[in-house]
Amino acid sequence: MTQWTPEVYQLRWAITDDKDQPLTQVTLKPVNRKDHVNALKDKPEDNEALYRLAQLSCGLSISEIKRLNTPDWNSIKDKLIDLVSKGADYFFEKLGEDFDKDHPQLLVPIKGDDDQLINNIDLKIPTVETSELMQAQKTTELKGLFITRACTGLSEAEINRLAMPDWLHIQTRITDFLTETADSFPVETLTP
Repeated sequence: MTQWTPEVYQLRWAITDDKDQPLTQVTLKPVNRKDHVNALKDKPEDNEALYRLAQLSCGLSISEIKRLNTPDWNSIKDKLIDLVSKGADYFFEKLGEDFDKDHPQLLVPIKGDDDQLINNIDLKIPTVETSELMQAQKTTELKGLFITRACTGLSEAEINRLAMPDWLHIQTRITDFLTETADSFPVETLTP
């Protein structure tokens, strides 16, 4: 399988960065789940949220963002929105790669708690008991973390390291597990 690499966006109109150097391109790296949650924690206005995401993804400062020409910023915004709203399957499909939704390769491999690289996840179907334990959690956030840990075997710290496209794919598949009927899943696909 081809390794995904962050997109490099060539600015149509170069600007001067905060160090008085020419800035001609921006690399758009995926934001991890923890940074994404923190960036949106106090429910910022749309522009402020996008500025925070551009800082995290591209390393741009607010003053650099404001120096960009609007058409370049519009292009960067569209790409940022994709990085925080589309699952990993979308990016692998753009590469023309097959994607196993139940045993997904991570778009951005993470370092495990044991310092080993995690390249893919083997998703597990939750039992009724697991689903009930999830419902017993006090907040939506805790419910999401509980069921994600149960279905992935990842720790909370590892989950927080997931790039947003990987997190989003896993959440979509977990939602399928919790809402779809048995005939929606091929027999050979998964085991509980």
